[in-house]
Amino acid sequence: MAGDSAGGNLADVLAQHLRDGGGPRLAGQFLIYPAVDVAGGYPSRTENATGYFLDQPTMAWFTRHYAADSELHGDPRL
Repeated sequence: MAGDSAGGNLADVLAQHLRDGGGPRLAGQFLIYPAVDVAGGYPSRTENATGYFLDQPTMAWFTRHYAADSELHGDPRL
């Protein structure tokens, strides 16, 4: 199972589903800069909030559209 960025998120969610009995066992997983934690308040999110292609306002926009309900942000599938 492989994916990058948002695809890394989808690959991770599918891997969790398969692990939990939803299908065949995976041989491995390869994720490239996956988006796997919208709830974490890490210093790097502030330190790297501007000056890059994906800045903090853009990432917040993606989060609002992917999971508008902030109560979902703690769900490990997100």
